[in-house]
Amino acid sequence: MSAETIERIIDSEWQMFGRVVNEGGRADCQDDRETFRLMRRSQLDAWEEDTLDSYLTDLYTAEQQQRNLITEKYARMMASTDPAAYAALAPYLPPISGQKQRLIEAIVSRQVACLARFAARYPHVAARMRPLHTSMDTREQTSFETYLRGELSTYSMDTLLCLDAQLERQGDSYGERIMAETAAGYGYASVCELERRLSE
Repeated sequence: MSAETIERIIDSEWQMFGRVVNEGGRADCQDDRETFRLMRRSQLDAWEEDTLDSYLTDLYTAEQQQRNLITEKYARMMASTDPAAYAALAPYLPPISGQKQRLIEAIVSRQVACLARFAARYPHVAARMRPLHTSMDTREQTSFETYLRGELSTYSMDTLLCLDAQLERQGDSYGERIMAETAAGYGYASVCELERRLSE
């Protein structure tokens, strides 16, 4: 069932991604379904059944409300990367309650710390990833912290609670599984092999 749910999520997100309107016109990545699928599947494969089901419900609800969660995600990121542009978009974004914001920040904090530990173990892999902290954002470059905060902001409270409970149970193994799936998608047997190849 998980595989079917994942494919439904990816299909829904892909449709939303294709409808994102960019300032400089349509981006090449909006026509690269294989890379999109690889990156999203790497994350979703690490999700437990209740988290997947809840997020799929979020996507279906958003479609019924004619909301584009991918557009909202990128708009939320601009609070850090382009504050002036964000100020113009903010009135059109759904409000986030204090309770939800606190939960988002708790998940962000846990995941940033997890990725920092990963980066210490696999520095060559980490060097090819997004910068870690929001303090490193620019208009051209979005950090992991800011990207994650933007994405989590589009999840319902139900999905956030499912994910938070899952992260509590899984600890660092959650992020490591995502990176292992990503490495496998690019043809490497493990993150260790990828690290070794990048260090050569």
